[in-house]
Amino acid sequence: MNISVTLTPKTSLEKALKKVGIEDPATITTLAIVGRVIESDMKYIRNNMGETLQELDLSGTFLKKNEIPDWTFGGSLISVTIPDSVTKIHRYTFRCKNLTTIKANSENPVFASIDGVLFSKDKTELIKYPEGRQGDYVIPDSVTKINEAAFCRCIGLTSITIPASVIEIGSQSFLDCSGLTSIVIPDSVTKIGESAFRHCSNLTSVIIPDSIRKIESGTFAYCSGLKSVAIPDSVTEIRLWAFQCCTALTSIAIPQSVTKIEQEYWGAFFRCTTTITVHPDNPIFSSEKGVLFNKDKTELIAYPNIRQGKYHIPNSVTKIGNWAFSGCEDLISIIIPDTVTNIGEDAFWYHRLNIMVHPDNPVYKVVDGKIERK
Repeated sequence: MNISVTLTPKTSLEKALKKVGIEDPATITTLAIVGRVIESDMKYIRNNMGETLQELDLSGTFLKKNEIPDWTFGGSLISVTIPDSVTKIHRYTFRCKNLTTIKANSENPVFASIDGVLFSKDKTELIKYPEGRQGDYVIPDSVTKINEAAFCRCIGLTSITIPASVIEIGSQSFLDCSGLTSIVIPDSVTKIGESAFRHCSNLTSVIIPDSIRKIESGTFAYCSGLKSVAIPDSVTEIRLWAFQCCTALTSIAIPQSVTKIEQEYWGAFFRCTTTITVHPDNPIFSSEKGVLFNKDKTELIAYPNIRQGKYHIPNSVTKIGNWAFSGCEDLISIIIPDTVTNIGEDAFWYHRLNIMVHPDNPVYKVVDGKIERK
């Protein structure tokens, strides 16, 4: 059913629909609205037409603060027309699994659309790609920034071409793009935001360009199909959860340039690899038998979470770092030598292993399977 209504300060969307004889809003598939639209009107659409409304035309409306807030559009929408008065769209405005087209009025001073994809007016920023679209996509050469959540939950996206004009990939920009199997990040990109490729579960390989200095929190978290990743010499910092639950990875090589690896709250490599190697010339870190240490091996920083078997901590170690063995579900047992006098926060969080402490250790003992201070 196709319906057009006009709203006034005294006439809500619900009242306007009843005036034209609509008692069941779920029967509406195409809706055009003219007049002032407030948040309660949009909420009414979400709650009553979320699974049936396919096309929504707001070109004749004006909105509070000239912005469209998060969670406004969802459900079964396949087409939305934005009014030319809108100057701000939030990153989660569109949560429509069937949306294939986003149109911006040609007179809109802030936004533009090309082939149903939403951009900034000058087309330098890609703001939102419709979630319901299928297949491949080539980003125009005019784009310099991929906006936060721009391709979020676009599960039908099978291939993406990022041009050399792009210098920034925003946070969560490709979150849950499970259809992607590979991606080439051009050397022009200098920033990749947090959780940019989180939950891209079928992504098998990634080459990080030499232009990147920091791998942000959660960048490749839950990329469970990721089998290889090349960290370039340009990277100096790897942040929390960067490769969390990348369970298909068998090894990660830390280059000479990396001087900071965050280990709080599970750490950068939680449940992601069986071997961590470090370039011999790295001034901060080292590795021995695939385990990550500081340079002089007095601190054990991270044990590969998905490695199996038993482990005897080297006698050089005096400190077990925060979260060092967290999530080591497949490690059967661990022996802590008498040299260890400092065990960091939640070093053994979420484990099933048998912990043994050398009887001559001056600080720690095991009581009922748990480490306690003497």
